[in-house]
Amino acid sequence: MKNKLTPVLATILAGMLTACTVVDEGEIGVKTWFGKTKEGDKSLLQPGIHAMGIGTESFKFNVRTHKIDFETATYTKDIQEATLRGSVVLHLQPEEVLNVFRKYGKNWEMQIVYQPLLPIIKAEIGQWDAIKLVEGRNEATQKIENALVNYFKEKNLPVVIEGLHIQDIAYRKEFEDSVERKVIAQQDAMQEKFNTEKIIEQGRQKVELAKAEAEAIEELSKVLARNPNVINWEIVKKWDGKTPMVVGDGQSILPLEKTR
Repeated sequence: MKNKLTPVLATILAGMLTACTVVDEGEIGVKTWFGKTKEGDKSLLQPGIHAMGIGTESFKFNVRTHKIDFETATYTKDIQEATLRGSVVLHLQPEEVLNVFRKYGKNWEMQIVYQPLLPIIKAEIGQWDAIKLVEGRNEATQKIENALVNYFKEKNLPVVIEGLHIQDIAYRKEFEDSVERKVIAQQDAMQEKFNTEKIIEQGRQKVELAKAEAEAIEELSKVLARNPNVINWEIVKKWDGKTPMVVGDGQSILPLEKTR
């Protein structure tokens, strides 16, 4: 029985000794021996295939530029609850991977990024009224990004912040409904103002037209007073050269054919 088990144990042992791990481009691995790391670069695994032995384990860290998403609830200056959804673009400094693993473990993003990010967001959003925040989202985003970058530089943290984006700002439905009603009321008021101004303008134009007609009549009256023959001249200009078919004395009109 003992002889039968020996090959099996040998196969298992050989498999354990020849186990390997693959580190992809853009990653750096950390190798541990029974949960501990070694000094220098012995614990660092560069991209490639690495043999693993008994009691060893590897942890991979992304050192590419990548983004991590966040979602947090906070309050505006006018005490409106807002839920922000966005992402932070960053990269982990490759030379700091081993120190990051030793200090923060494999879940470093939660401790290094999220812990300062959320208070910075809340502090900035607290400076904005809810409606103005919707209109000034880009400005608020830039201020949050600047504050985050400065914080990481001052604390000399092993992460480089490359950007921050806020994709959505959501308020409670009751507040969104009230904002919608307010917008509709503003639009209605603007339409009413336009209609009123249009009526006023139309009235002004009518007044101006009436003034122009009155002035024209007054000028014509002056011309007639100076030269009564103007009327006859206007009649001559409009005459088509045909003999009148009727005559009259101002009280009755007779066809010319019957008077001949």
